[in-house]
Amino acid sequence: MVGLHFWNRLERSHSEDASVTDSSRRESVIVSDNGRTISAVESWGSCENRPRIEAHESTHAVTLLLKRTWPLWGGRGDEVSCPHNAGEKISVRLDAPLGDRTLTDRFTGRPIPFRTAP
Repeated sequence: MVGLHFWNRLERSHSEDASVTDSSRRESVIVSDNGRTISAVESWGSCENRPRIEAHESTHAVTLLLKRTWPLWGGRGDEVSCPHNAGEKISVRLDAPLGDRTLTDRFTGRPIPFRTAP
């Protein structure tokens, strides 16, 4: 019974939506040369799971949302002391190339500045 309780606690997590863009890094979002992959550099704490980007596609737009999660046993990064990494690239693959569609941050509603990978 104790093992089941512990396992149940490990499986649960706290989720939080966040902005894909960071105002301190202009054009921190990169679109691949074929327009199918969108990447961003993101940092996270050792108590946090690797964040992921969700893309929501329509005919005229692509909106991005950063999903952050923490296991309940680890706590959120601001609640406990967790060292942060320097930042790693996280990516999402689109069903169709970005093309002329607008790229918007779903969290803020603002357009996302991006650059195309060489």
